[in-house]
Formats: sequence, C-alpha cells, structure tokens
Amino acid sequence: PVQQSNGLWFWNGDIQTWNFFYHWNIQQYTWPMHSCGQFDMFEPYARLRLGGLVHAMADAQTVFNCRGAWYADISNRKGYQPIVFQDDVDKKTKPGEVVVDHGTTDNLTPGSQIAMDLYRHYQYTLDEEFLNEYVYPVMRESVRVYCDYLQKEDDGRYHVPESCPYEGNGLC
Repeated sequence: PVQQSNGLWFWNGDIQTWNFFYHWNIQQYTWPMHSCGQFDMFEPYARLRLGGLVHAMADAQTVFNCRGAWYADISNRKGYQPIVFQDDVDKKTKPGEVVVDHGTTDNLTPGSQIAMDLYRHYQYTLDEEFLNEYVYPVMRESVRVYCDYLQKEDDGRYHVPESCPYEGNGLC
C-alpha cells in the first residue's frame, strides 16, 4: 500500500512523518477502488491484511490472552504490528507529563474494520474464492477475539472491559 502520510508528495523534502502504516489512513485509499470499478487495486491491501493474520492471532494471545486475531492501528509494510503496552509508555514518562502515544494496545476496532473492508470487496465482486480465502478467516478471527475479550458482569450483560477510541489520548 502507498504510504498514507502525504502519499507520493511530500511538502517537506525527504522528511517523512508517521513511518508506520496507520490502519485508518491506509484503508481510506481502498474505499474508492470499488465504486470506480478498479477491483484489482484492492488486492494489495487484502494481501497485507491476510498476511498479518497469523501475527494478529499471536498478538491477541500475547496482549489480551484471547483466541482470535487482534489487529493494531499501526503496522509495518508487511502488516506486522509493534506491540507497545501503555504501562511501558507510562514508565518512560515523568509525573505530570502528557503522554502523546497512548500505546498500541488500547484500540480494539481495526480488526472489525479490516474484516468489513474485505467483505465490502466481496460484495462488489461476488468472488467466492476471495470470500473463503480472505474474508472468512479475518472475519472469524476478529470476531473470536471480541468473544473472548467480553466479560459478563453482574447486570447479566456482556461488556468490553477496556478500550480506547482513535486518537483518544487521555480519554481511556
């Protein structure tokens, strides 16, 4: 996928900000592909996300002790994600200092968004091979992590014990 920060055009020479691939930013490049009939241009994104599935499954176990796949908001160019725990970020800050990076483990939404993007491709193409090879594995494992992560509380309902919105620093 194209680097999402400025795409091909950098306003400040060779200085490039945001050297990771941020999920929300790169998926936006895929949205118009279907409506303009360029289905094949979605395939690199799909390969990136399916290629990261095994790592996302290992990360779900490491970070949340859950089955399934947990995709972080950021990844490298191969779709593998760095894991930064908030506790580690907190240890490196001084009392009263504002933490800009809220870690990578607080955002639980990318997996379901990735699964939806893959399913949207299927809806446009009706390619059952793509559905079986790409959509179903990512969707199944993204749902599985939520099922393990939810906790049934005293009110009899299932709740997400902890999460954070995009760029929700300090709101978690």
